[in-house]
Amino acid sequence: MQLRSTRPFLAAAVLLLAAALLAGGAPAGAQQGANTNPKSLLLDPSNPEWKRPSPPVWYARFETSKGNFVVKCERAHAPNGSDR
Repeated sequence: MQLRSTRPFLAAAVLLLAAALLAGGAPAGAQQGANTNPKSLLLDPSNPEWKRPSPPVWYARFETSKGNFVVKCERAHAPNGSDR
């Protein structure tokens, strides 16, 4: 039996996670009427949302044509990646 490489799957999962985070829209604390364009919020380093740490553990659920899966992110393992 030949083992398949998991690299393509992992790369796809990382890309899907990044796309889901970017498509999430404005942060929960954004004010009504404020500039809530996701692209401008991501590019603005003075945005206070960038200084807030992520929760200790959070999950991202993906629904794909090949099936659904959940990614668990633990801040203790990757604090910078989890925050972003």
